[in-house]
Amino acid sequence: MFKYQLLTREQINDDRWNATVLGDSHFRHYALTYYLDYATTDWSGLVGEDYQWVWPLPTKRVPLNRVVQPLLTQQLGPYGLTLDDNTFTEIWKRINKTHRKVRIKFNDKYQTLPFPSTNHVNVELALEGTADQMHSNYNRNVQGNLNKATKAAVSIMLETAFDPWALETFKKGRGKGIQVLNDAFFTSVEEIYCAFEKRGEACIYSALSAGTKVAQVMLLTTQDRLLLFFSASNEMARNVGAMHAILDRIISDHSGSDKVLDFEGSDNAQLAFFYKSFGGSEKIYLQAEEDRLIWPLNQLLK
Repeated sequence: MFKYQLLTREQINDDRWNATVLGDSHFRHYALTYYLDYATTDWSGLVGEDYQWVWPLPTKRVPLNRVVQPLLTQQLGPYGLTLDDNTFTEIWKRINKTHRKVRIKFNDKYQTLPFPSTNHVNVELALEGTADQMHSNYNRNVQGNLNKATKAAVSIMLETAFDPWALETFKKGRGKGIQVLNDAFFTSVEEIYCAFEKRGEACIYSALSAGTKVAQVMLLTTQDRLLLFFSASNEMARNVGAMHAILDRIISDHSGSDKVLDFEGSDNAQLAFFYKSFGGSEKIYLQAEEDRLIWPLNQLLK
C-alpha cells in the first residue's frame, strides 16, 4: 500500500508537485498549481511518498465540506505513479469520509475505476502529420468554411498578451443569461491565462475580417499539449468561417510535431461533431460522485 498524506495548499511544494504533473504521460494543464490557484478559491492535495503521485482536491467548506469540480477544470484525479485498485479504493473511502459530497472527474489514464462512474467525452487531435496530411482529414464542412474564409480575406493574428475581446464577446453572446458564468468566472479565465502567459505557455489567435476582430481562441501551450482554453466569436465570424480559419491555422502551425491539440470537449454532440470535423478523435474520461447530503441540502449544494 502506498503511503500518502493530505497537504494544505500552503504545505505543497509547487516545484515538486508540478514536476510530477508534467512528468505524467497523461499530463493535463488543470492539475498544475498555477492553474488550480485561479480556477478555485480553496484546494488541498493528496501527495504520495516523495511526490511520486499527486491528487488535487478543490473544496468548498461552507456550510459543509465538499469536493467540487471547478467549472474551468475538465480532468483532475491523480497524476504521477499509477494507483492500483486497492490504493484507489482506500483513498476514495477516505475522501468520502471527510466530505459530505464528492464530485471528481479523473484524467483519462484511468479508463476503469474500482467504484461506480460515468463517462464523459473529450476530443483530441494528434498533430504528427504534415500540414497536407492534417488538412486531408478535414470534412467537407470545414473545407467549405475555409474556402469562405479565403474569399472573405479573413486574416489570423497571433499574440501573447491577454486580450479581453473573447471575454467581452462571450458575455454578450453565448454566455448571456448563464448564471454560473458570473464575474468571478471571467476573472478566473483572465487570471489563468495570464499565469501561463507569463511563463511563455500561452498565446491568442484572433481572426480579423475587414480589419475587425470577429473570433478568438486562447491557447495554453505547456509541453506537448495545446489546450483550447477559451474561445468566442460574433455573428460575422459565422458568416465568414472565422473560427474554422483559426483552428486551421493552429493545426498548420503545429503540424509535423509530437503535440496534441486538446479541444476540451465535449459532451455536447454538436460541439463534439465540430471538433471531430477537423480529424479529432473522442477520448473518454470518467467521473465519480458520492453524495451523503440529506434533502434539501443535496439539491441546494452543488
